[in-house]
Amino acid sequence: MGPVVSSPRVRYRRGVARRELALDLLALALSERERPLALTSILQALDRLTTRRPEDADAHYAAGRVLLLLGRAQLAMGAFRVVTRLRPDYVDAHYYEAVAHSLIGYPDEALEKLYRVTELDPAHADATFDQGQLFLARGDLVAALERFDAADALTPGDFAIARKRLQCLLGLDRFAEAATAREALRAAWEASSDPRVRATKSVVIDQFRVGELKVSAVETLAPTGDPAVLMSFVASDRGRAIFSVNLETSELLRRQGRLAVVAVRDRDTHSTTEHAYREMPGYNILRVAVRSVVRRFSAARRR
Repeated sequence: MGPVVSSPRVRYRRGVARRELALDLLALALSERERPLALTSILQALDRLTTRRPEDADAHYAAGRVLLLLGRAQLAMGAFRVVTRLRPDYVDAHYYEAVAHSLIGYPDEALEKLYRVTELDPAHADATFDQGQLFLARGDLVAALERFDAADALTPGDFAIARKRLQCLLGLDRFAEAATAREALRAAWEASSDPRVRATKSVVIDQFRVGELKVSAVETLAPTGDPAVLMSFVASDRGRAIFSVNLETSELLRRQGRLAVVAVRDRDTHSTTEHAYREMPGYNILRVAVRSVVRRFSAARRR
């Protein structure tokens, strides 16, 4: 059993600075993030602290962070605004206010706040990355890529940034740069010590439409089995996966002098197509082949 916060009455320690206490309580909250009752207890302690010391920016900041953990973004935003009134240069309060704006559905305000963060701290990689995320959500791939490039310069080799850069480059049909970005993505995955990254076995790198179908291109980071799927293009209709077009390799193919073949899989069938390769095809070549197969296979299903 983990640590327990058994009562909302978190006592103030005599002689402990309020700043230190507020941040200690925040650290405790972060360690208890999966336990709402513990978070509520900590929030009550912070509320008492802000009542006693309304000028304590750290206490208001810690309360805002706990409110976010509890899913109360609107109230969290208010707490962060108090912080920035007390200390206009409090970078993390500006950042988490942007997070709160985004959570309640105000992306323009979130982006404005994020730019305030990077004005105060040009090396704030999270704010720079999140700027890219908001531009990507708007469909502005050029602006998103510029922000992801900036984030990559601040934290080279980050897996999440490498993935977003690749998505933007493929969305812009900048295939030569995307080929290098795909290598960087795999290198970031292989080098990462983050267990969440290491547990990731595949990642969506591109999305496009073929008629009414949405196709998601999924890069396999750790191919297994025989045949092994190197890349999968999942065709969906209204959010439901219908079939996939896969780039597959197998021992039999390699004995035949071929590296990979494009195959179609749905619930009932698995069939190879005429698209076979002796070496790994460029993504631009593969996407053209996949579009053709998706179009043909979806038409056949409608007959």
